[in-house]
Amino acid sequence: MLSLIVLSLLAAGSAGVAAVEPTSAGAGQFGTPLTMSTGSDNGFLACAAAVLAPNFRNDNTSQAFDNLAGAPSPSTQAVISGHGNSGLICTGNGDHCGAAGTIVANWNQAQWQASAAKIVGKFGALRLLGCDVGADQEGADLLYQMATVTKMPVDGPTYLVWCGGGNVWTDPKSKWQRATPTNKPAPIPKPTFATGRATTLKFKIDGKMVSVPRKSVRVTRLQLVALGKDASDMPVVPGPTAVEIGDMIGFGAPFEPGGVPAAIVTARLTLEITLQGKAPIEREFVLYNDELAQDVVSREVFYPVDSRVGVRLRALRK
Repeated sequence: MLSLIVLSLLAAGSAGVAAVEPTSAGAGQFGTPLTMSTGSDNGFLACAAAVLAPNFRNDNTSQAFDNLAGAPSPSTQAVISGHGNSGLICTGNGDHCGAAGTIVANWNQAQWQASAAKIVGKFGALRLLGCDVGADQEGADLLYQMATVTKMPVDGPTYLVWCGGGNVWTDPKSKWQRATPTNKPAPIPKPTFATGRATTLKFKIDGKMVSVPRKSVRVTRLQLVALGKDASDMPVVPGPTAVEIGDMIGFGAPFEPGGVPAAIVTARLTLEITLQGKAPIEREFVLYNDELAQDVVSREVFYPVDSRVGVRLRALRK
């Protein structure tokens, strides 16, 4: 499946390439895309492919830059769009990323620099459009590496990118980080959140938002996910730690953004929810970038994640 889009417009879907006119550096709607991927994608790529155009499909990094280099009548700005995290964007393999030749990251420049060099002199700037790509030290490093290889300014968002309802947009809390061939920027950290411990949790069940006492909700499983792997290939987090991490997810504050994020699946959490007079309900939630949770049954519903969760899960992955 593709997970990156390269475009001079904007890209979405499997993975793609496109050329577009410059867009605002702030939050808001983007233009039309070029390429995208399929597979384990949460829907962002297919959504973005319908919004951003023209679309040139690609499954890996080499193909993405080949498509971009050969884009007809390219405009000022090139865009590569896909699932991302701090200092990383996927050029294939959907929201799990990690297959051979489908990662552009701050730690594997040797694997992508020859491909990226193919677009030298072809555009005025390059935008890497995926969640958190320009955030933290990792994001600043990747943008600078890409800028020095492509010899052009390179931009990346520092927080979530969404697609839905015919629009692609960055979260209002996101900023645009920029590196140039002669300037490595100071890091811009992701936004931090403290969720607190709500006594009443909320879940959409049978199409209605239902309030449930915390004591009626139990964490039954937490499994980590690594790049290129499904949760079935990863260890299960021990029970007490899973409960502690589950308590730091804002299940009392659901929201419906109207879209899906261009983020990477990093964990899967299962809850047992007991409603009065009914048999327990098992409900799974996907964690993206350790900072956002999605209900896999009511997929339009998301929950904020306490920033301490990322710290704990990164330590468990070592």
